[in-house]
Amino acid sequence: MNAKTRTEVVQAAQKIIFGNEGNYGSVNANDNGAVSVGKVQWHAGRALSLLKKICAAEKGAASILGSALYTEITTAAAGAWNTRTVNAEEKAAISKLLSTDAGKRVQDSQAETDVGAYVDHGLKVGVEAPAALVYFADMENQGGGGASARVAAAAQKPVTLDTLHAAGLADRVMGKYSKRRNKVYESAKKLKWSEADQEENGGQHMSFTPRLTRPGAGNKYYIRKASGGYSSAVQGSPRDSQCDVLHNCVGYANGRFNEIIGAGKESYALVCNAEQFVTRAKALGLTVGQTPRLGAIAVWQAGATLQGSDGAGHVAVVEKMVSTTEIITSESGWNASKPFWTQTRKKGSGNWGQGSSYKFLGFIYNPAPCCQGTPTVTEPTAPVTKPTTTTEKKATGTAKSFDKKLAGTYTVTAGSGLHIRNAAGKNNASLALLPCGTKVQNYGYYTLVGNVKWLYIQVTYQGVKYTGFSSIEWLKKQ
Repeated sequence: MNAKTRTEVVQAAQKIIFGNEGNYGSVNANDNGAVSVGKVQWHAGRALSLLKKICAAEKGAASILGSALYTEITTAAAGAWNTRTVNAEEKAAISKLLSTDAGKRVQDSQAETDVGAYVDHGLKVGVEAPAALVYFADMENQGGGGASARVAAAAQKPVTLDTLHAAGLADRVMGKYSKRRNKVYESAKKLKWSEADQEENGGQHMSFTPRLTRPGAGNKYYIRKASGGYSSAVQGSPRDSQCDVLHNCVGYANGRFNEIIGAGKESYALVCNAEQFVTRAKALGLTVGQTPRLGAIAVWQAGATLQGSDGAGHVAVVEKMVSTTEIITSESGWNASKPFWTQTRKKGSGNWGQGSSYKFLGFIYNPAPCCQGTPTVTEPTAPVTKPTTTTEKKATGTAKSFDKKLAGTYTVTAGSGLHIRNAAGKNNASLALLPCGTKVQNYGYYTLVGNVKWLYIQVTYQGVKYTGFSSIEWLKKQ
């Protein structure tokens, strides 16, 4: 995310948080066992830290607070207010201090810092959509970093405002505050972003979130079914204490592939020797090619056979496209010195950076919407005779469900043509009218409206690439 968009997100989040929490002089004498103060309702130890800063900036602080309270605030240790509540007299004095010009300046500065940290935490855990980041920031201010990260991890991927809100309502803690969650959701939906739909980082879509750090504890895509997770993979060696399919390239790649799909289950069980991934993927109906794409699994054969007797091969997942001949991958490895790493790989003679004892077999393409139509990053060539442009129209609505049995090619059967719409449902705007006989592609994603499945489809029609929703009632699978 660029600096301008981040600033817009922080400002929008502050406005929503201030509306939910209070004003400069607000004091909650006993907020779940400790005092909360100010326009962001800094709580317990954070309240003490803020008041220390205001006392240092306000010359009349001792007079406003009184000697005893002033001395306590300015000398207390960091954890001293973790269970500190205040009486009516102390509440009035603190409110008066908070409302001074110095009190307001310190709160404004601290709020900017804190909300910026919330947004940066959201980006770190994979929340990139601006409206979703605003929602995430309000959750973190209300429930803390543990709660916000837990909800983000549970949200269907890619994380959007809708998927994050659904996970928030379902969360064991944040779901108790459904009124506030719904209020923040409605406010975030109305926000406009000057650059929210632009592409960054070498042409990658914001909806694809690269994994550049190891998966953490509780991420079920990297935990075996026997341990309460989603994965059918074997236990890694050595076994990682947080994600027990690590250390192992197979367990990691299988987990990452399904994490990108984000169905809350193991949608595709790629659990075999690494060099047999291509065979397994084709049997599961997945597409394999030689050109890298975001979210694809790169597969290498070890030795002369695919039997495993001369090596089990290796797999890695494409996280960033530097160019058509250079990618950044995320990986793990059996008996490796660490459970996770990222690596820059260049195509070279075609082996994509793997040793001479390995043979590159191909890329297994991920069917998730965020991995479709991955922009091709081209190398400059000379001479350039004629620049080309690609026109693309994509629905703003997002698919809510996934069923890999739906994936495939469909033909439009409606005699008068079929609308591809901006969101699921016949009352939404039409992106185009597809003639009878047009072939479209679905990757298993859909949204149920009433009792009708609206497929999330892709089609190129009259030179324009469309991605949107059409009713399955007028589509016949090939």
